[in-house]
Order: sequence, then C-alpha cells, then structure tokens
Amino acid sequence: MSLQEIKNSLVSQKIQILQIDSSTTIKASDNTICNIEIGKSLTDIDPFFYSLEHVLTDNFETIKYPCVNINTNNKDYIFDIDVFKKESAIYVLLIDFTEHYTEAHPLVQEKNEAQIEKNRLSFEGKLLYAKEVFKNNFLSHLNHEVRNPLNNLLGFVDVLMDTNLDFQQKEYVNVINKTGLHIKFLMDDLLDISKIETGALELKQIPFNLIQIVVNIAKHFQTKYRDSSIELIYNLDKKVPQKLIGDPTRLNQIFYNLLENAFLNTKEGIIEINVLLIKNLDKTAEIAFEIKDTGTGIPKNKIKEVFESYSQLQLSKIKPIGQGLGLKIVKDLSIKMGGNVTVKSTENKGSIFTVVLPFKTREKNDRKKTVPKGSGLVISKKILAIEEDQTSQMLLMKQFLENDEGFILELAKNGTQAKELLNKKNYAAVILKSQLEDMNAQSLIDYINNHAKESVNKVPVIVATGNTMINERYDILESGASAFLAKPYSKKDLFKILKEL
Repeated sequence: MSLQEIKNSLVSQKIQILQIDSSTTIKASDNTICNIEIGKSLTDIDPFFYSLEHVLTDNFETIKYPCVNINTNNKDYIFDIDVFKKESAIYVLLIDFTEHYTEAHPLVQEKNEAQIEKNRLSFEGKLLYAKEVFKNNFLSHLNHEVRNPLNNLLGFVDVLMDTNLDFQQKEYVNVINKTGLHIKFLMDDLLDISKIETGALELKQIPFNLIQIVVNIAKHFQTKYRDSSIELIYNLDKKVPQKLIGDPTRLNQIFYNLLENAFLNTKEGIIEINVLLIKNLDKTAEIAFEIKDTGTGIPKNKIKEVFESYSQLQLSKIKPIGQGLGLKIVKDLSIKMGGNVTVKSTENKGSIFTVVLPFKTREKNDRKKTVPKGSGLVISKKILAIEEDQTSQMLLMKQFLENDEGFILELAKNGTQAKELLNKKNYAAVILKSQLEDMNAQSLIDYINNHAKESVNKVPVIVATGNTMINERYDILESGASAFLAKPYSKKDLFKILKEL
C-alpha cells in the first residue's frame, strides 16, 4: 500500500505520513506539512523520537502519542502521533493539531486560571477562618491561665500595702505591683486587638472632663518616672472644650500607650503633652493630642512599621523602639473612634505622635448621670464564695478580714457544699468561678435561679474569672449571672460590685 492510499483512507487533511524501518530511519515521506529528508533518522528531527527505538519490535501494536511538541525546520508544531504496521511496513502519522491547540490554549488557560483562583480564594478563606479560630482559642486559654495567678499576685500585693511596711519594703511592693499591672495592661491590649479586629469592641458615649483626663495621666507618669532625667509637661489650648461626650477609658488608653512609648525611648530631656483644637462645629470638636519627645527617634524606612502588631525597632545596641502592642492599639483605637494617628520622627532628635479624634461637646450645665444602687445588701452582708484553691481562699479571707462595709465572708470548696450552705443560711451574694471543682458555673447558677426558696433564687451571683473574651463575658451574663468580674481584680473592684448589686 502506498503513502497516498493510506492518506486517502483518513478523514483529516492535515496529516503527514512517513515510512520508517525498525531503526527509525526514514524511507519515505509525503512532506504534506513539513520537509523531512529521506535517509535521516527520526531522532535527527526531534529528541522525542528516541522513545521509539525501544518499542519498534516485530510484535509491537499501534502506538499513539497525543499532543507532542516538535520543532523542525525552525518551526514549532503540535502533533498527535500514531505509529503502526501495515503489510510489514512501519508508518508514522503526524496529525497536525497546532492551530487547534493554539486557539484552544487561551480558553483552557483562562478556565484553569479561574478555577485555580477560585480554589485559592476558597483555601485562603478556610485558612483565615482556621487562623482566627486558633487565635481566639489561644488568646482565651492564655488569658485565663495568666489572669488567675495574676489575680492572686496583685491581690496579695494590695493586702500587703495595707500592712506596716518600712520605706524599703514599700518600694519593693510598689515595683511588684507595677510589674503585675504592666502584665495586666498587656493582656488587655491583646484582647482589645482581637476585639477591634472582629468588630466586637464597644465604645462608650458618656460625659467626661478632658482636663481631668490630661492632668491625671500627667501626674501618673510624673510620679512613675520621678527618678528619671525626663521632664513631663502638658499644655492645653484654651479653645479646647473641656466637657465632652465619648469614651474616656479608650482616650486614657491611647494616652497611656503613647506616653509609655515616649518614656521607653527617651533617656533624658522633655516629653510634652499638647492638646490642640482643630475645629469646633455644630456640637462636635475635633481635637489633636500630641505626644512629643526628645528620644532616639525612628529611621525613615522604619516609620511605617511602628504601628504594626508586635513590631519593635532596633537601633544598633540601643534598647528597642516602640511597644509593638501599645502602638498597634493606639492606631486601631484611633481609627475605631473615628480619627487617625500620625508620626514624625528624626533619628537622635525625637518623635511626635499626633492623634486626631472627634468628640461631641456638651453644655456646661449638663449633669452627670448616676447609676442607681440597689439595696440587696442592706438586710444581710454575708457573702458566700466558692473556691477550692487554698491560695485564692487565703486572698479572699485577707480581703474581707477588715472592711468598712461590714461584709462577712463564708467559703465553700465546691458547688455541692455551696448548695448545702445556701439551703441553710441566707446570703447577700454568691461569688464563684466559671469552672468549679465538681460542676461548671452554669449548673450552680441554674440551681440558684430556679430554687423554690425566694431567699435563694433572689441572691445575686458574681462570676469572677480570667475568661474575659467578649463572647465569654456575654455567655456568662446570658447564663443568668448578675455580674461579671474580670481577673485580676482589686479589693476595691470587688466591693464596688457587691455594693451596687
């Protein structure tokens, strides 16, 4: 059978037929697609054909190679290649699909890229969700595990301060207290970052006096760093309104973190607090809070990094610049409060951090709102606390040992014993943890709230816990608890809640 006869039996017209022997030497070619020299080996045309040398045996069956890229005569082709025997002769069919594959490739590529992008977005979404779950679980666990021992530490420091200490002992106790409070502030910052990122941070809108905020924070740092070579001064623009409506706690937090950062990076010189009025329109004041220091400054290429999480800069052997968490909190809170924060800095000369925030203004005759206090503790001041840890028991006893409110403490080591005491005696309030030795807090809260005796089901329940994540706080209050007390707490914090219930 001739090459033309074989070709005529095929449907496609873009086919070139070659006849070869078992050593891949070309015996004939119709050169329909490309010019192939007779007498050469297929391996001279393209290295792909080396694969045929090992399969061209006497008994080989038809061999098919789809989508093969061949370069011959300085031109690229895409062939489907069929190799077969016919009447003892070996033939190679080069079926040209170059145009087809070239036209189809962009569509296939686009489809593949779209699918890859879809899969990538899906994977990234799942990854972000997994990271968020892990972060929240980690923060929740770390928060709880740190706050419980920290509560005992600060609690006993508080008790120790009320004893007869000499001057040196008071200094030591003050250092311990400041260190413990610093850890507490770091934990609060961690949680605040998580709350801001998830949109769970709630801002208050209450009346406050701006001068009081500035004066109090200035006095705090003047006292804290009284032994340093740094002078802290503050200036308030007389045009700035004093009576504002907003969140004083978060404003105080911004001040605290910026001033800590300034003192951390200033060895000597001056730190200034400047409060300036930007504009005052329609009962809204836009105010700039400027913290200026004469410290180490920040390199130009590092300025953008100071507001990132956990970022600390390093200048040669100088101590690190920036509190990382503190400046991240300043940025996030500023944006959350409808403002912004900027920084200008020169190495070895100092930095100026400026926070601009909007506040509602109020009339001078506005009266402060008061929180009504109940009378639940007037009849009885006996308090039941459920605590199995001996150190925590000792702390509670010390806190209640001498108090001007007349509170009397009784302890139960677990929920079972607490139930027995509640059935025998009348209590003004119950203090418990989120997880007791023999049951969880929810079980005991349900028992108290659903008790047949009114003397029991009307008793306020305070849950004191290191689980201070926003969802955990919500769950505790939704479970029927009367109040939530975050650890670490002071004696003053505890007694304030007891008086208000």
